[in-house]
Amino acid sequence: MTDRSIADTLMSARRNGNRLEPPIGLTESDALAILADIEVRFGEPVNVYKVGATAPGAADKLGLSAPFVGPIFASAVTLSDGTGSVDLVRAHGLQAEVEVVFRFGATVDGGTDSAILEAVDAIAVGIEFPASRWTAPLSPPGPGFIADHAGNGALVVGPFVTDWRALDLATVEARLLVGGEVTGKNPGANVMGNPCNALVHCVRTLGRPVPAGTLVTSGGIIGPLDVPEGATVTGEIDGLTALTCTVTAH
Repeated sequence: MTDRSIADTLMSARRNGNRLEPPIGLTESDALAILADIEVRFGEPVNVYKVGATAPGAADKLGLSAPFVGPIFASAVTLSDGTGSVDLVRAHGLQAEVEVVFRFGATVDGGTDSAILEAVDAIAVGIEFPASRWTAPLSPPGPGFIADHAGNGALVVGPFVTDWRALDLATVEARLLVGGEVTGKNPGANVMGNPCNALVHCVRTLGRPVPAGTLVTSGGIIGPLDVPEGATVTGEIDGLTALTCTVTAH
């Protein structure tokens, strides 16, 4: 299959809920080209970017040179007042991650790490629901995650907090609760030493101006962890407003 045909089948699988046999020999550069093609041709605006493979050693384990950056399409994003819902494709997996979502209040075009962080006007708890349109993992698995819409199924974003700069995002604790029970917890340092490092990595990887209003989600401080269909899932990060959503599937 060509990169274009792989992109076509992945976009179809996302829309129709089917699954695909994994291609053989897909490289990281192939996958990045496929993802870039999908971003252009999927036909939806992109106002959110995600960073993946951010946990310690994750990129190496996935056969990648570095954490990756990918778009999240508008139809996959829900902005919540703290209580929301998400309807997932059962065949594509039911998992959740707790993340930090950054919002740019000003356009940023490179610059120092400090300048990039200064352009952020608010942050929020996010719960990303990963998805896979493949019938089996690729070998190595990383290029498969990248090509397949950067592994995204949906993203729910909680209320934004503007008074966040006193928080040390490396030491805050994040928790994932299912049905009110804690199923996972980690410090923010689980994401590239600090979720702020994932934000900077995203801007530098995109290599173009990032407009005001753009959201960047850091990658999972916790997860991915399995969640049962019908469950109430809560993401908590110290100092931020908790986010709870109900998971359904079709």
